[in-house]
Amino acid sequence: MPARSMPVVLLALGLAGCANDLSTAPTATASPTRASTDAAAFADVIAPPDGFSPEGIAFGAGPTFYMASLATGAILRGDARTRAVDVLVPAQPGRSGCGVKYDPRGNRLFVAGSLTGQAYVYDASTGATLATYQLGDPTTGITSINDLVVLRDAVYFTDDSRPVIYRLPLGPRGELPPPSAVQTIPLTGDFPFVPGGINGNGIVATPNEDALVIDNTFAGGVYRVDPVTGRTTRIDLGTRDLTVG
Repeated sequence: MPARSMPVVLLALGLAGCANDLSTAPTATASPTRASTDAAAFADVIAPPDGFSPEGIAFGAGPTFYMASLATGAILRGDARTRAVDVLVPAQPGRSGCGVKYDPRGNRLFVAGSLTGQAYVYDASTGATLATYQLGDPTTGITSINDLVVLRDAVYFTDDSRPVIYRLPLGPRGELPPPSAVQTIPLTGDFPFVPGGINGNGIVATPNEDALVIDNTFAGGVYRVDPVTGRTTRIDLGTRDLTVG
């Protein structure tokens, strides 16, 4: 997520199930005086409705943020300055919301669907469903679509219950593909897999988008991933293992 001249917004999140994204809310880069002025314009805490079961969060344009519900698949839209929060996408039967990312191309949200094995694309203004993709098949075993990263030519998703990533190719202007275009890429190399555990979790890309970086919740560590082959290489962090990253 590009950095913006605003402080981190702290949200009251009751996190469960999916673990948090590698990416975070934008951090301040201004001088101390400017940062103090900016901080006064933003709420310290914005609480979602009771029972919302918040998980993923992403910033859109300006102070607008979006929050996904793990329990119901609903999406909240909020303003980090005014604290105003409204329901953009109401609870969706059979859906869940884990990682969420905003894509300015088409003003849309990509959402990871956790145990449904699905991914959803919503209009960030109206909340209308633009597309649904079946990534992992729950009928063949446990699947849990955890997080995602949006790149120029594709969206990549992690599955914390399977040693794979999913690639959703995008058109030259970010056009959405048909459901049949989903690609499953096995993770090979250094990436460990703990059966029954929470494995591939957060995901980001290098600035040139030549590589992905994912972490492993149970086994620890962060791993550089070739987005074409799925070949992984553990990144040397010294003595830090980032278990439950």
